[in-house]
Amino acid sequence: MHFLLAFSFLFPAQGFELKPLLGIPKPHLCVQPDDKNCLPQFNCDKIEPVKCEELTARMQRYGDNVKLHEEGLFDYVQSVQGTADNWYQYLSPIENQTGTVPVNYFSVVNEGAQDIQSVADLASKNHQCLKKELDEIITSVQKCKTSSPH
Repeated sequence: MHFLLAFSFLFPAQGFELKPLLGIPKPHLCVQPDDKNCLPQFNCDKIEPVKCEELTARMQRYGDNVKLHEEGLFDYVQSVQGTADNWYQYLSPIENQTGTVPVNYFSVVNEGAQDIQSVADLASKNHQCLKKELDEIITSVQKCKTSSPH
């Protein structure tokens, strides 16, 4: 009962009209390697040993992948923050009002939570792939260093 009271509003009597909340933006996943402002989906199965002559290019690609991953996460978190700020700006003026909220009014919050969880899962998978890639680079650097004629 307290939950209902905490989220209850009397909109017509107080001059408020309850409009639908904006949903949390869906994550934009990268489709092509050169896509921008998106979340990459790395494939750990394609990580192969590095030849000594390819180390520099491989390290550059690793750096590019880290940047793409971080920028994609940053952009997504920033868009979610904008939505949460929108909710606050919209709902805070009607605090301490009485009335009722329609059934499923907050369903966009639940849907958004599921989208955020899918981004967290993707970020974890990408982190594991990036770690595997870095480990392969380090192993290759050590092998190249010991096989070098210097």
